[in-house]
Amino acid sequence: MARKSFEGMSDAEIRQYMIERDKRNKKIIFMIVLAVITVAPAVARYKEILTLLMGK
Repeated sequence: MARKSFEGMSDAEIRQYMIERDKRNKKIIFMIVLAVITVAPAVARYKEILTLLMGK
């Protein structure tokens, strides 16, 4: 991720940038959580099937 220089920026601009970055980070975290919730049951089922196949 590129480092952003705050030189020549007003306090308000810096604050706005921080808010935008925070929102973006929250969105990424939310997407990851959603993906985990979506994938977890499938993984559990896959493990069960694998266990059944290996057990035979």
